[in-house]
Amino acid sequence: IKKTFSINLEPYDITAQDFLNISIMQNALMYHWYSKIKPKNLEILSPASFMLEVGKIVLAHELTENNQVAEFKTKLKQISSTYDLALLESEILDITNEEVTAKIFEQWNLEIELGNSILYSNTPEEAPDHIKEYARALKVVKTAVNIFNQLDDVSVNNATLLINEYGFERDTFLMAVSKVKDNL
Repeated sequence: IKKTFSINLEPYDITAQDFLNISIMQNALMYHWYSKIKPKNLEILSPASFMLEVGKIVLAHELTENNQVAEFKTKLKQISSTYDLALLESEILDITNEEVTAKIFEQWNLEIELGNSILYSNTPEEAPDHIKEYARALKVVKTAVNIFNQLDDVSVNNATLLINEYGFERDTFLMAVSKVKDNL
């Protein structure tokens, strides 16, 4: 893929290597967490957690093509959450990373649950019932690991608040966080 087109994530203020590291970390966290609580759900959550940010490649390209990088980066500096990032993407491009990723999955004829889990990962409460748990798990993971923070005290604390809100087991999640941090 890299030879087909260049991946330039400058609008998000990250490198292609940062992008890869974030994707790997999100996937590792999901694996270490869900393998202990519901391994069967990893059939959806493992690929979803690895591909969670893929829409950013398309959006970064659009921002560059439309000469909107400076505007985007200026506004990006003023936010620090994935929720606010989705609002910014929507404001400037009329579509979010999650919506682009879901559309890519749809184009590739991948499982609907996979795309919908990502699509609703900003707003799990709006997800159909059979998608809610997947969307919640993805929201927790991308709260802990994202372009702003990667398993630091702030992001882990914010993810823990979601863990409590969604009724997940806190200690299992924190053990997964420790395991991923140990492997960095």
